[in-house]
Amino acid sequence: FIYKYYVPLHTISNEMKEKSINFSTYLNIGQRFGLPIGLFWYIIFLCSMYSFQQPWLGMLGNILSFVCLITQISMIKFAQLRYGQMNFLQRWSSGLQIGLHAALVTTAGQYIYFRFFDNGHLCTTLTNMLNNSEYQEIFKQAMPGMDMQSVTDNLVNTSLSDLTLSLLTFNLFLGFVLSIITAMFSHVKMQALNETNTKENQQEQNSNEEIN
Repeated sequence: FIYKYYVPLHTISNEMKEKSINFSTYLNIGQRFGLPIGLFWYIIFLCSMYSFQQPWLGMLGNILSFVCLITQISMIKFAQLRYGQMNFLQRWSSGLQIGLHAALVTTAGQYIYFRFFDNGHLCTTLTNMLNNSEYQEIFKQAMPGMDMQSVTDNLVNTSLSDLTLSLLTFNLFLGFVLSIITAMFSHVKMQALNETNTKENQQEQNSNEEIN
């Protein structure tokens, strides 16, 4: 529902469909769809920040992660209905542009959160995790040989600019991974494209006849 109505159909003419897909096309797709995906990521980030105190937020974040992936796949499919069928590289490039813009939106939101709203919540959460035996066991299995206390101290002492840069790097990497996944599952058959174009042409002809 979101991706279908986010791009008004009248903003993309038949002439644009006939043109070859180029960098401006990918940039246009990224600008149109990067914002809602970035908002998805930011909401998931907020859920993860408070999931230790509210476990249901962790479950909500997992559900939203799946919904976000499906939404991005649907966006690439929708873009093909607008711009024409894409091969794997073109779908990957489109997903990469979406991920790039989403990463910038998410990182900006994360900076605002840590700058104005965190108020030591991250430090409190990490301290509570240190005292939780379950999290300590998970940490030892994931990072053997590392001291959780030293990792926590380093994170707490990290400046906001360094933390933002680290988050931006992670978000860009996440966008890169998701672009590969979306490219794999967003293929649209030529028959579906032809049926969609035929319906749109019929609607345009009917509207023209009514005007005349």
